[in-house]
Amino acid sequence: MFGGTLREINAGVLVHFDEVVREYPDGLFDQQVIAQLAFNLWVAGPESGGEATIWRRRWQPKDETHRTGYGYTPAIVQGCQQVSLRSSAGDALLFNSANLHAVAVNPGQRRVAFAFFLGLTVTGNLIFWS
Repeated sequence: MFGGTLREINAGVLVHFDEVVREYPDGLFDQQVIAQLAFNLWVAGPESGGEATIWRRRWQPKDETHRTGYGYTPAIVQGCQQVSLRSSAGDALLFNSANLHAVAVNPGQRRVAFAFFLGLTVTGNLIFWS
């Protein structure tokens, strides 16, 4: 896996999670990952819209009734504690990507971030991938 990708998200992203252990239960690497974080460094950020929202809630099997394409309807996070962040160029965010998260629509300006995942293996090694 390569490390680092440049992503431009202007149309928003549905509520979803990124968790390599859940998505690839038989493994994806030569080592078992026991914890995963996501890192984003913005190179361009809008003056309005484009907020990243992270909820203090992880995926549960019953959530599949709310699935829509690659993500979930907002109903699954209703009432959950959350934090939202609109980022500018130079801002960075490191968060637990197993928590449900989404990106709001960004009208008119570019939202571009350098991103990768960071994982801790059972042997204590840190690995990264995109």
